[in-house]
Amino acid sequence: MDETYDTRRVARNGTVDPGLVLVVEDDAVVRGMLGHVLSSAGYPCETTGDVDSAEELLREGNVLLVITDVQLRDQSGIDLLGVIEDVSPNTATIVVTGLDDPSIADLAIENGAYGYLVKPFGPSELLIQIRNALRRRRLELAARDERSRLEVAVEERTAELRGALEGLQRAKSQLRLAQEETIKRLATAVEARDQRTAEHIERVSGFARIVSLSLGLDAGAAEVIAEASVLHDVGKIALRDGILHKPGPLTPEERCEVERHPDEGWRILSGSGLALLDTAASIARSHHERWDGTGYPCGLIGEEIPIEGRIVAVADVFDALTSDRPYRPAMGLDEAARTIRAGAGSHFDPRVVDAFFRSFDAVLDIRDNACEPHTPFPEETP
Repeated sequence: MDETYDTRRVARNGTVDPGLVLVVEDDAVVRGMLGHVLSSAGYPCETTGDVDSAEELLREGNVLLVITDVQLRDQSGIDLLGVIEDVSPNTATIVVTGLDDPSIADLAIENGAYGYLVKPFGPSELLIQIRNALRRRRLELAARDERSRLEVAVEERTAELRGALEGLQRAKSQLRLAQEETIKRLATAVEARDQRTAEHIERVSGFARIVSLSLGLDAGAAEVIAEASVLHDVGKIALRDGILHKPGPLTPEERCEVERHPDEGWRILSGSGLALLDTAASIARSHHERWDGTGYPCGLIGEEIPIEGRIVAVADVFDALTSDRPYRPAMGLDEAARTIRAGAGSHFDPRVVDAFFRSFDAVLDIRDNACEPHTPFPEETP
């Protein structure tokens, strides 16, 4: 099967377009001989003797293969290889030389030649070189097309994934905003029952964030605990005004009613499947549990108590201790600190107490910069 037939077959399959073989040879006799061999073998052929004419033909875009001598009148065949790379990079090249010099062969290959012939050579040798060069050209173009196709596919898939991730991020942001709005509205409902609660939950939230970070929790987890902690007493909206606003100590019956507020908070907040509200539900139910198991409502012991509940327990009690009551003034900072330390291992998780005092200066900054302390419920003190 000759190469002309093969070239047309490839063209029908769409791999390459049919085109010319260009001979660049300044010796008219050799140029004519090469043209005759190519035409006899069925290759469409053009011949020229200089680089400038070759460049004009190359710019027309239908040259499949260039056969060039190393020595030309105006420039070398090596120079022509550079021109081909610039104006027709898909064109294959074969270099012909009268010198059997390995350095010339290396130079030609380094500059992109597909084949190398040393004069004198026979027609069969020339045709074999042409077939090999055209075959290599087809394979390289096919590989390049496949690589381009894969790159496009990867880019498209990457764009799809990027779009999906951006959509997911938007959905997560919208969900987070919805959760924050829910918490804000619930906190507003609590504040509507007792405006003094607003300052308390603001300080407890700030304390909880600081302690969480001091414990080594990442910033995201610390922020969730801080935001969720504002609802730690949301269950108190179920209490009667007579208990909620009572200026003095509670009776045993009233205290029992008050001690229902963690479960009430859990009932209000649980079951959403949303991380922020689920954390708020956990805090609401567990912030009155005690490390030694004597707390309420479940009597959990030690690490059975969720970490967020253990953190808010310390923050909540410290704010209660340093707040004025109708029947006693707020404790001084030293006394309040001693009380918190004394509760480590009984009321509080010792690790949380340590973390609290590692960041005590930051805790005091929040306390000093916040609004005036509120009048807390009796059960908020240890």
